[in-house]
Amino acid sequence: MSSVAVPFSPENTVTVDMPTQIEGRAFDVGDFRDLNTLLYVRGASGTTPQLDVSIQHSANMRDWITKATFTPASAASDQSIDITGFFRYVRALIAVSGSPGTFTFYVHGIAKD
Repeated sequence: MSSVAVPFSPENTVTVDMPTQIEGRAFDVGDFRDLNTLLYVRGASGTTPQLDVSIQHSANMRDWITKATFTPASAASDQSIDITGFFRYVRALIAVSGSPGTFTFYVHGIAKD
């Protein structure tokens, strides 16, 4: 069995004064069929901070469809989701809210055949 790392985002510290959405880097996962996605939240602060992360996939890198969504985070936590049946390209869609909200986190994946 072979695998490849898919670092959707480097470790980020994001501070926002209003809701913000970030499109993570897209990856071509080729013929891999299984994707283990991981969300590591190292810290959160602010008034009702919330971090929403979805994994999206696309056949053409233009039309993105949400394939999986992590449980919204408001404090330090680790989560994982196993995904199968996805198109060739994958990315993370990240939304941060709170007034202001600050998160330190990263999203990572491991694609396997």
